[in-house]
Parts: sequence; C-alpha cells; structure tokens
Amino acid sequence: GRGLKAHYVLAGKKSSLTWSRIAFYVKVARIPFLIVAIYGLGYRQGVTDSVRNPLKLQQGTFETLLKEIGVDSDQDVEIVSERGVSGFSTLEWFIGRAQVKADDPRALKIASIGKEIICSARRYVRKNLEDAVEKAKENYKGRVMKDEVLARKLSEDPEVEFWIHALERLEGASLEGIDKWQYVLATTPIPNAFVSEMLPQRLFVTTGLFEQFVHNDDELAMILGHEISHLIQGHLSQKSAFESFLRGLEIIVLMFDPTDGLLSLGKVVGKPGISLTE
Repeated sequence: GRGLKAHYVLAGKKSSLTWSRIAFYVKVARIPFLIVAIYGLGYRQGVTDSVRNPLKLQQGTFETLLKEIGVDSDQDVEIVSERGVSGFSTLEWFIGRAQVKADDPRALKIASIGKEIICSARRYVRKNLEDAVEKAKENYKGRVMKDEVLARKLSEDPEVEFWIHALERLEGASLEGIDKWQYVLATTPIPNAFVSEMLPQRLFVTTGLFEQFVHNDDELAMILGHEISHLIQGHLSQKSAFESFLRGLEIIVLMFDPTDGLLSLGKVVGKPGISLTE
C-alpha cells in the first residue's frame, strides 16, 4: 500500500540522484580533454596561417592594435626603421618604403631615443647572461662531460634560460638583430606607449602621449625605457599566459552549464531559503 509506494518513490529518487552525479562527473572529466582539443585546433590553425602568409598575419595584427588605440586611417601612422621612414599602406610598413624625411619630427625622435635604449638594454641583457652562465658553470665544476652536454645543461638553468629569452625578445630571430626594430608613431589622442610580442621588435607611441605627458627627451626616454623593461622581464609573456588561463577558465564555466549559464544560478539563488552567503 502506502508504504510500498513511498519506498518505490524513495528508491526512484536515489536512482535519479545517482545518475545525476554520474552525469556530473562525466561532464567534469571531459572538460580537460575539450580544452586540450580546442587549444590544439587553434594552435594548429595559428601555425598554419603564420607559415602560409606571415606578412598578412602580422599586418592584420598590426591593424587590430592600431584600432584598439583609436587609429582608423593609414595616414595617421609613421614608421621609422633602419630602412628609412614609411607609412602604413599594404605591406610597406613591413618592407620599409624610404622617404626623404618624416612628416612628424616626433617619429624620428622616438627612433633616435628608442634605439639608444634598446642598445643599452642589449648590453645589459648580454652582461647578465654571461654572469648567469658563469654562475651555472660552477655547478658542474670538476665534472667531465662533452661540450654539447654542458651547453644543454647550462641552457636548462632557470636564470640562464631567463636571460636567453630576454635576449631573444630584444634581438629577434633574424640576422639583423636590433637593427630590425621599428618605431611607430600613431596619431591618436589616446596617450599610450607599448611593445607587443604579437608584433616583435616594434615600439608604439601615440601623439596623445606627447601632448599630455611628454615635454622633453628625458621624459620620453623614461617612458620608452619602462616599456622595454617589460619586454626584458617577460611581463608580456606572463600576461599572455594569464589571458590563456582565463580563456580556459571561461570554457570550464560554460561546460558546467552550457544551456542556462548564469541564469541557472539566478534560479537557485531565487528559491526561498537559499542564499549565497550561507
């Protein structure tokens, strides 16, 4: 009678709860596999695009960065490099279309001061790399090993590895080294100066920075030196890694409840007697 029916309902609830828990654990277990799969697809596509047409990829990134700081026209950009002065039109920003002089003297000032800072930064990084190598050699003093084995072990030392990466970020992967650096003046009221690992060996400065904060060469040198220090210390790489972590966390949150999302949380909190503070 009533007792049998109650027992049946209770057993049904327990069975439903068990299957709900199993479904939950399966959903949680598949999250890391989905993240790896999504990351792998994105990484593979990125590598394919960069190999197929690296100039087009860099140009797209360049345009995106300019739009973020309020630049919409290629007439508002001047680029100074060892190749000369160029505007931003098709791939001329990368090739370096030489002109007789810069339309804005501030572009040449950025290049002049920026190059001095980068040269000084290179000397500083190389000196620290030499010191780190000598310090790491002390750990293997008295041991007999082949030169290539010793070189591999030295490169794996955390401090040596840090300064190797710092030098790579400054000199790049080409034979031109620091001579490949480009100095970009962007006409926009937004005050900003930055470097980006998405576009290596390029230093961006806006006219808004000059108008609001830079009144002499010393102030400009201080700002540019600050930005190069971020590059040396690898802060941009750390920021990129943190952003990737946030994207992964976003995927995890969506995977827990891909249909209702935060609305389901509102439904639970809205029930009588349920509070997030409890």
